[in-house]
Formats: sequence, structure tokens, C-alpha cells
Amino acid sequence: MKYVLLMLLPVLCLSCNDDGVFSLPPTPYDVKALRLSATEIALTWKDSSAIEGTYRILRAVNTSPYELLTTVPHGTAIYNDAALTPEATYSYQLTLVDKNGNNSEYSAVATVNGLQSSQMSSFTIPDKNYGDSPFAISAPTTLNPEPITYTSSNTQVATVGANVITIIGTGTTVITASQPMSFSYMPASSSANFTVH
Repeated sequence: MKYVLLMLLPVLCLSCNDDGVFSLPPTPYDVKALRLSATEIALTWKDSSAIEGTYRILRAVNTSPYELLTTVPHGTAIYNDAALTPEATYSYQLTLVDKNGNNSEYSAVATVNGLQSSQMSSFTIPDKNYGDSPFAISAPTTLNPEPITYTSSNTQVATVGANVITIIGTGTTVITASQPMSFSYMPASSSANFTVH
């Protein structure tokens, strides 16, 4: 029996430190999640370990339980989670697994909240006559705080600088109002026909 215990001792201490005391791999820290676009989130982290192993990345969507998303090699410090649903909230945790299968404690949670609809309204532009002076657009309403930019589909009829339309010729063009994604709101756009007689 004594012989068997002596044979098992090296196995039991595969994850021991130099003093023969068992220790878990260090926990990844400074975990951050940053939204890159409406459908992609970048996850970054740090750890102080030089051990061989892999990171297990776990993800929860809205109120669902955490599930294994992927594993990446030790030495990796970033992972991009893509093809996401813009309105969903995503939470992430990491654990470091050493070559013997021992898990570190779970990291702190990093969460990115779902985006809300900007709810940009429609808008209209009254017809004008060739030769009329430049005029300002009545902007659509929106919850998104990002600035609205405008484009003209036919610059031979009209151009747009800031929110001012300059008439170039007769015909019809489509004026499109656009907003980029903000911290809380999805990108938005709305279009209006504009005719110059």
C-alpha cells in the first residue's frame, strides 16, 4: 500500500508549486468587452501566468446561462465575437485551463448591453424651382445622439452640405439622412424624395 501511494504522489502534485502545495492557474483579469459594430464585440484580457494551457471563453446572451463559446491558446489576449444580434445583451467570463485540465477561478464579468432602435422618423422636402436659394433641411427626429449627415443620390439635381441643400439643376433626387451607431443606439437612416422643377 505504501508503494502505491508513493507511485501516486507525482501525479497528485502535477499542479503543485515548488513547495509541493497544490495551486490553481491564475485567473485572467482586466477583462473588457467593446462593441466594434452592431454585430461584433471585441473581448480583451490579461493574466500573469506563463503556464501552458488554454483560455475557455464563456458567454451568456440576455438572461440565458453561460455556455462555452470557444477556447483559444494561452498567449492570446483578444477575441472577436461576430455575427451577433444587435438588440441582445452579451456577457463574458474567462477561465485559464492548464495542461493537466485544472481550471482557474472565473474572471470578472464583462458585459455589453444590447443596442436600442434609434427610432428615426421620416421627413419630407418640399419641391423647389431651379434658381431657388439654398435652404436647410427640416431634420428627422431621432433618439440617437450622433450627428445626422445627408447625401444626395443625384448631385446633378442637388447637393447637400451639412444640412443645407443647394439646387444644381432640374429633376428628382433622393436625400438620405444617416446616423452611425452610438453607445446605446443602432445606426439609422431615412430618405425623402426631392424634386426641382
